[in-house]
Amino acid sequence: MLANPILLSLIADVCVNLCAGWFGAAFIIPATQERPKALNDRLIAVNLIYALAFFVVAYILKSV
Repeated sequence: MLANPILLSLIADVCVNLCAGWFGAAFIIPATQERPKALNDRLIAVNLIYALAFFVVAYILKSV
């Protein structure tokens, strides 16, 4: 049984939007709040990991 292509496309589009949000968070949050550099580096890394993960999920869903 194959999944509904419209549903997969919808989920992929949501993942693209989440990816953009995580990329934005990676650069906006550390720039707007004063924190130690080590904490900012960890926040940037975690946000970029989430952004790339959602990008990969969106790519996989669009290619199905």
